[in-house]
Amino acid sequence: MSAFIISDLHLGSEFCQHIKLKEFLETIPDGVDLILNGDVVHSGKRFFQAEHLDVIDMLKNLSMDHRVVWISGNHDHICPVEDLGNIEFVPEYTIKNRLIIAHGHQFQNRIFLTSVGFFLLRTVYKIYIRFGARDMHAAYFAKKFPVLYSIFRHAITANACKDARKKGFSTIVCGHTHFAEEQQIKGVRYLNTGSWTEESFFYVQVDDEKIELREV
Repeated sequence: MSAFIISDLHLGSEFCQHIKLKEFLETIPDGVDLILNGDVVHSGKRFFQAEHLDVIDMLKNLSMDHRVVWISGNHDHICPVEDLGNIEFVPEYTIKNRLIIAHGHQFQNRIFLTSVGFFLLRTVYKIYIRFGARDMHAAYFAKKFPVLYSIFRHAITANACKDARKKGFSTIVCGHTHFAEEQQIKGVRYLNTGSWTEESFFYVQVDDEKIELREV
């Protein structure tokens, strides 16, 4: 089987790069599954621009000819379209016994200091925006604090690999951190597909021979 995995589209947010996203969706070959690994929509904003609704329509139409799976993320609470065609909704997803796919937010709160640091960072971000600073996505703001951001990211990576190992998988694909990367931790391969809120854009391609992180 073949599949493309992407994450963190954040439709409904002004930071979503919807033009590049639509161009990518148009290139998905016949016979390839599409796995949406969480935060497809951005729950912080209830207004969806027409261009973003077009993307949701594209996903719905893709589900008529492709298998489209939507994995729950921490932002996936609001969707402006009730009829989503044949899109499947799941908390996590596996491809045979080869890999497990999870958004990644479920791994961030397992270390107390990481949780506290993340809470403080979000509080500073809200104050920063409230006082009239240039608007930016929270993940982009977090990258301005590289030490804390690195601790947060590596905690998720370690916890994700531990969870995959416990469930018997040698590969796990996550999103959530908005940082595309590949690592190997204690025999488990970790891949992250980044986000569609800032360049560059990445996806994981799965086929019968390989699992590969690729740049769009």
